[in-house]
Amino acid sequence: MKKITLIASLLALCAFVAPVHAQTEVMAWGNLTGIRIDGQLIEFETSFRIVEKDWTSMFASGRERANTTFVREDGKAIVRSGAERIRYEETVADPEKGKAVVTLTYQSDTTRRIEGFYYAFTFPKQRYANADIKISGKRIDVKAPGRNVQ
Repeated sequence: MKKITLIASLLALCAFVAPVHAQTEVMAWGNLTGIRIDGQLIEFETSFRIVEKDWTSMFASGRERANTTFVREDGKAIVRSGAERIRYEETVADPEKGKAVVTLTYQSDTTRRIEGFYYAFTFPKQRYANADIKISGKRIDVKAPGRNVQ
């Protein structure tokens, strides 16, 4: 079993100086659709991607694409799902204001040959067309006019 912890300190939104209250929006199938800061949705979307050998095809998580269970426990959203003979679990926590911690665990059928299992981020073009995006280890920084996401 492989474990990836994305302390996608996703969203310590530096653009806000006042204290903020945040909550990550997690869909029942596991995709995140953003984080709410003082009621305002900071939009982005995540998905799981299973890529076949040589990138010949790709599965992306989404509504009604897999058999999924969704529960909330101790302030965390937990999604258990699977597709293409790969099972995965995602735990999303909001440990402090403006941050989200995403923990992913996945297990593949030993006969399954894939190029990779990826956690993808999509940012809306209308808000992030002129963004500067940097990825370093488990950290993602996105700077766009009026929005800073780390």
